[in-house]
Parts: sequence; structure tokens; C-alpha cells
Amino acid sequence: GAAQVRALLLGAEKLIKSGHLEEARMQLGAVLQIDAANDAAHTLLAEVDAGIAAANEAARKARELEEALAGIDASLRRGDLEEARERLRSAEAAHGLVAGLDAARERVGQLAAARLRERVEALLAEGEALAGRGALPEATVRLEQALELAPNEARVRGAMSRVRDLQRRAEEAQ
Repeated sequence: GAAQVRALLLGAEKLIKSGHLEEARMQLGAVLQIDAANDAAHTLLAEVDAGIAAANEAARKARELEEALAGIDASLRRGDLEEARERLRSAEAAHGLVAGLDAARERVGQLAAARLRERVEALLAEGEALAGRGALPEATVRLEQALELAPNEARVRGAMSRVRDLQRRAEEAQ
């Protein structure tokens, strides 16, 4: 009995070191069948149970992270930037700044940047069209809005400069 218990304990320790916790648990159960009061088996069993619980928790968190990433990607595919941002914030709150969220954060940022470019382009086009029709105050408002969104955008700055020149000439002509 004692030799068998030692062999089972050694085997269980090897299994624990190699990460085979369920198999180690079974061997420790066999030890306790032979010697129900074996302190070493009870100590190792507590370690094994803690390791299994930690592995289960890590697996649960990994599944939750995968679900969060899938939700973010679904929002991005629909083009719903606000929902994607909210899902990203929620995932960051639940999981911290884990590496798995880096790519999602970048995709959300890319969609936000694309939306910003689209808005600046639309304001620029509106401003230029209004200027072309002689509606200079309205053109100035659109171009100022574009500049607020993209202060370093050369095309918007150029259009604003042209509109101001047209305004100056119109004032001088009066």
C-alpha cells in the first residue's frame, strides 16, 4: 500500500508539472481511496482544484473576449461606429487593455478616421459649391466646420483662402 501510494503521488506530481490536472486529480483520488487521511494527497488535490478553477476562469474570460471581439466586428461590418465604440469600451472595462483588443481598437479607429474624412470631404464639396454660386457666408461656415474637423487639411485651407479672397474682392467692389 505505501509503495503504491508513493508511486501514485509521484505520478500525480509529474502530471501536475506537465499541466495534466484532471489526470492528476484522478491519481490523487486513487491515493485517497487507499489512504483517506493522506496529507500530501489532500494538499496536492487542493492545488489541482485551484489550478482547474483558474484554467476554467481563464477559458471563460477567453470566450468572453472572443464574443466581445465578434460583437465589435459585427458592428463594424454594419458600419455602426457608435455601437462598435461602445462594445470596445465595454470589452476594455471587462478585460483591461489586453493585446486581443489592439486590432479591434485599430479597426474602430480606422472606421472613425474614414467617417471623419467623409465628413470633411462633404463639407469641402458643399463649401466649394456654395462659393461657386456666390453664397460666400454660407461657404465660409461649411469650410470653417471642415477646418474644425481637420485643421491641417491643405485642400480645406486652400478653399477657405479662395473664399476669403472672393469676399474681399466683393467688399472692395461695393
